[in-house]
Amino acid sequence: MEPFEFYKKQESVWRDEDGNIRCLGDACPQTCEDACPIWFHTMGISMLQMGLEKDAIEYFQNAISIAPDYKEAWNNLAACYGQINNHLEANKAYRIAYSLDNNYEKALWGLIISCKNLGQFDEAMKYCDDYAHLVNESEADRLRKRVIEARDSGEIVRQESALDMALKIIEHAQEVGLLSNNKQLHFIPELFKEAKPVCRKVFDETIKLEDGRHIWTWLSWGAYAGMGAVIHWHISWNKLKEKGIAETLLEPRGAFAMDEYVIDTIGLGFETEEGKKLSKDIFDLSMWACMKFIQDPSKKESAQIVFEAMQAMYIFGMTYEMERLGMK
Repeated sequence: MEPFEFYKKQESVWRDEDGNIRCLGDACPQTCEDACPIWFHTMGISMLQMGLEKDAIEYFQNAISIAPDYKEAWNNLAACYGQINNHLEANKAYRIAYSLDNNYEKALWGLIISCKNLGQFDEAMKYCDDYAHLVNESEADRLRKRVIEARDSGEIVRQESALDMALKIIEHAQEVGLLSNNKQLHFIPELFKEAKPVCRKVFDETIKLEDGRHIWTWLSWGAYAGMGAVIHWHISWNKLKEKGIAETLLEPRGAFAMDEYVIDTIGLGFETEEGKKLSKDIFDLSMWACMKFIQDPSKKESAQIVFEAMQAMYIFGMTYEMERLGMK
């Protein structure tokens, strides 16, 4: 069975007799906003036109969840991500749209631009060749010129999502024995959604510090924040949610003693041999993440990359503590 083929075979009132996504108008017996991908897609376009990209993303994602082969929804989702400069997610969505239809001109154009923005110049040029065959050589030449100009200027946007980073960090943690070899990433959505605001508060505190601490120390604080969030959630989720995760973690000793606070709260004791070993393991992992993902970014992009890496370490911290507590 081809990808998405099972969706075409199901009885869905928002598809025509050939299985194509079409609005059946008054013949449709269901409420549009309940289960119609066309309705969600139309609403997404409206939000995008009003400049409400985050709302548009949610509508397009709803459309895709109902109809995973809805190429226009994937393409417009990609356009939304491009509007907010999340070129990595834009590239992923354009790839799916283009895989669904290799004659989809808009998706191919988006792929070229998103590859250019990510510094994937060889791949962008390859897609320009495809564009020449699909559209025409002169349009492809204009796109090639844009790719070459971006390559020669050195102005690229390096992006890797926090979750992408986290998965690689977790894999490395498994390799060095810091986590078990369980491949499944466990986290509860509520805590995961808090990664960005929690890390933002910790990041804003750490960036004020001018005592020569290295970036990998900052990343370790992200890991401790994730561990602390799970600890408090395990005790009382409602209390934690009401007070706020960042506020709960930062209140006792501040951002700069996050490691001491969390290791003490776990019950190991920061000054014990076991506590010192955990502290060193997390420090080593943070240094590995720094070398792997941050390297030597330009000043323009460094803060964003560090912030993404801190969120990735937060997700690792959650995973570590959930495994330690035996949570599923």
